Amino acid sequence: MTGYSKDSFVSLSEWQILDGKSTVTSNNFELENKTYSRYTFELNLKRNYQFYLFKVFSPLLLITLLSWATFWIDANTAFTTQMSVGMTSTLTAITFNFTVANALPRLSYMTLLDAYIFICYIFFFLSIQANVTVHFLLKNHKKPDFTAGMMQMFRWIFPLAFILCQGVVMTIFWLS
Repeated sequence: MTGYSKDSFVSLSEWQILDGKSTVTSNNFELENKTYSRYTFELNLKRNYQFYLFKVFSPLLLITLLSWATFWIDANTAFTTQMSVGMTSTLTAITFNFTVANALPRLSYMTLLDAYIFICYIFFFLSIQANVTVHFLLKNHKKPDFTAGMMQMFRWIFPLAFILCQGVVMTIFWLS
């Protein structure tokens, strides 16, 4: 008998078996002038992506959103708090990435998840850089109205730029 079992106890948590087929063919081995049988088994699988959506993409999105909370903190009085939130978010994401990386196969090419994580890291860095820039301008040029306006602008620019960047990357991955 050939084939695979469709019984309920046969399952793969990360995959859905769509189809399976097997064939037996004969091949001639000319050096020995003999015929050998070859058994070929093929599985057509589909990855269940919900795990990655709920256990990787969503938590990392929340950590990224947390790093932007610094734009709602008054830059005049809370630079230390802003830096603490930014650095804690970054370190949390790095730790999270190490945990996730241990559960994923090591691949030599960039996946959608890799691109998503990389863009999140870029935005962690940019949010810390934005806070440092605002603090520098506030301390050296003493223009609280200008820096307050920058913080309000960052509240909208960062989420919009993040959505745009992630959208472009996801489109590129899905079209390729």
